[in-house]
Amino acid sequence: FNDKKFDIKVARTKNRLIAKNKVNNLEIILYSIINTIIGITPLFVLPLHSILIAFSVMPLIISYPFMKRITWWPQLWLGLNFNWGILVASSIVSYNFLSDSIVFFYFGAVLWTVAYDTIYGFQDIKDDLIIGVKSTSIKFKEYPKVFLFFTYILSVSLWIISLVKLNKEPFLILLILIILITLLTKIIFTKIKNINACKQAF
Repeated sequence: FNDKKFDIKVARTKNRLIAKNKVNNLEIILYSIINTIIGITPLFVLPLHSILIAFSVMPLIISYPFMKRITWWPQLWLGLNFNWGILVASSIVSYNFLSDSIVFFYFGAVLWTVAYDTIYGFQDIKDDLIIGVKSTSIKFKEYPKVFLFFTYILSVSLWIISLVKLNKEPFLILLILIILITLLTKIIFTKIKNINACKQAF
């Protein structure tokens, strides 16, 4: 809803229902309320402190749609939002939900989101440059693969540190490394300026 004026100017999003005015404000509000109710229902079987941790992400969620207007790092904000469930899940099994191993794992997941959403953003980069919104896709458009390599490697490094601290099986670390190598190989052969190639890589 907040991006309606932007979506109509972007080739990939111009046919969305809100952008095309095919739904009114009341329908948007009702749909949002219904989805919110469905989404928060599972929370009420969790411990109280976990519920509070889950709801504490609301400022991040509410502010996220505005990030592309004020910072080059809306993907980072998205990562903080998307992966909040790691902290909630951790709090269910332990009050020490901010242990160093969980923090490492959380920020590894945040960086993973930054990387794949940067790839996603390259689909819209031409339109976004004209509109004037910001993203990591635009900020690192001169050396995108370097940024993606660095972000994915740092993400996996944090995951490995977390798994080592949690005394997990070496097999898990090996599996993650195999996934990383496969992904980096995919990036090498992806033509970033090709919209369809970015969509497939995403």
